[in-house]
Amino acid sequence: MKTNRPPKYVAKITAKGKSYFYFRRGKSRFRLEGEPGSPAFEADYQRRLNAIAIDPKPPPKIPKSVGALIIDYKQAPEFTSLEPKSQKDYDRDLERLKPIEICKAADIRRKHVIKIRNKVAKASGARAADHFVSVVSALFRAGLDLDYDLESNPAHNINRLAKSESYEVWPQQIREAFEKSSPPEYLMTAYMLGRWLGLRASDIVRVGPAHRETDTIVIRCRKTRKSSGADAHASMSSELKGHL
Repeated sequence: MKTNRPPKYVAKITAKGKSYFYFRRGKSRFRLEGEPGSPAFEADYQRRLNAIAIDPKPPPKIPKSVGALIIDYKQAPEFTSLEPKSQKDYDRDLERLKPIEICKAADIRRKHVIKIRNKVAKASGARAADHFVSVVSALFRAGLDLDYDLESNPAHNINRLAKSESYEVWPQQIREAFEKSSPPEYLMTAYMLGRWLGLRASDIVRVGPAHRETDTIVIRCRKTRKSSGADAHASMSSELKGHL
């Protein structure tokens, strides 16, 4: 008889009405691609099963090792409060630490992080390398609070490799020309939100009436999951009253 039970080692987690599937082994979990039955899911699931066949038992937790820190970090709010996609991205970078997971966390130095970062840069590019450093920094920042005998964070303030690609700020004459061009209502609304709130595009497109509190817009950012409040500027408030 056909059932809806997930395959072996797979746990189904529902968040915000959407289902995600994780491969769980011991205290570790990894988000799987797609849904059961899809080609992406089957390929990712089979890859995880093959890894078990090579190493059938989860490695023992060595006290105060990098591997133990990873396990503790994944159970901490700093990790569990991340969006599922961010957790998956973090999992990928934490797996890159496998060669040093048996080492004492307190023995890891800046040079060790940079050495792995350079390998990531060579294989996946500068942005992937910078993300790896950010994740490792978050990991060891948690270690400072979890009594791992760390004197400092070995990934703190490591120089970024990728060049910043910030969008150019519109000068006043361009802004005035745009505002006087009678753009569509939705475009003017998006423009005002982007100009005054300083949010990511993925958060701006979610702003609606529910996020307005008098002359303030409050929204929980998807990436950080922290509330971000910004006092509405007078001109923005008048422009948005008919939209929000």
